[in-house]
Amino acid sequence: MLRIEEIVGNVDDDFRDYLLEMDDDRLRALLADSQTLRHLLPMGVSYREAVTAINAILDYRAQPPEPPAPPPPPAAKKRAPRQKKAPMTEPEPEAEGVSQPEPEREDVEMEPQPVPQPSPRPDDTPPAAHHHVVVEEHVALPPLRQRRRDHVILVLPILLAAALVILLLSR
Repeated sequence: MLRIEEIVGNVDDDFRDYLLEMDDDRLRALLADSQTLRHLLPMGVSYREAVTAINAILDYRAQPPEPPAPPPPPAAKKRAPRQKKAPMTEPEPEAEGVSQPEPEREDVEMEPQPVPQPSPRPDDTPPAAHHHVVVEEHVALPPLRQRRRDHVILVLPILLAAALVILLLSR
């Protein structure tokens, strides 16, 4: 069901509260006497809006209120079983014993070894042919005259503003 505020959204808040405080007999009397109702209307509220608001209030009060839905029963939370703690073991210290000394290098000239060439592919196709090639479509630019016109449309207001500033500063 809609709330009265949603039905009668355009009516002034103070006027709506004033109508809500009235009893049903007083509201029916206002509907019957349009002259009195027009005198009570604040600025910005039309007669039609006031009548709609009064009818909505009377309809709302005539309907029995719906009993509130019972709250759902609270769901029982299942607790997770406690995890057993792992036994604390101390990390074994690394042996800080004697490290092996590095063997001394002799300054011997080494001959450069030839770089191995990659073996040709069995099907003898170039390497680029094995990759998937994506061809993008070329987006055509608009005709030159249209681009010039667009450029003029963008630049013209800036030039006019600059000319106006120069004119005002020269005085």
